[in-house]
Amino acid sequence: DEATTDAKLWEGAHASGWRLHDKGQGHYLRVGPDGTRHTNKADALEARRDSKAAGKAAAASPGPAASASPPRPEVGTSAEAPLPAPSSSAPPPPKGSSLLRDGEAVSVGDKLVSLDVRE
Repeated sequence: DEATTDAKLWEGAHASGWRLHDKGQGHYLRVGPDGTRHTNKADALEARRDSKAAGKAAAASPGPAASASPPRPEVGTSAEAPLPAPSSSAPPPPKGSSLLRDGEAVSVGDKLVSLDVRE
């Protein structure tokens, strides 16, 4: 929640997109607004500083404004390519794997990805 995130990181962390995931026994995973994962507060603070420095450098450099780039379409809009139809000939999942359920998360590279099923 917002109060815990701000208390464990810094004031305004939750509002700027940071999230905490309780790993138990007083340990937390800190996930930045860009999805990067940090196992300790020092790494999260360093990522915050790097992000601010990159933002200042981008603001100071000449070039097209950020608003000049085309907007990204919302999920589920017609601009998105349609998903392929399910195939009954698809191979079964590898032995020992499990299916991801709504709300569960999985690591993909250095990002934490969660499944959001919408009907």
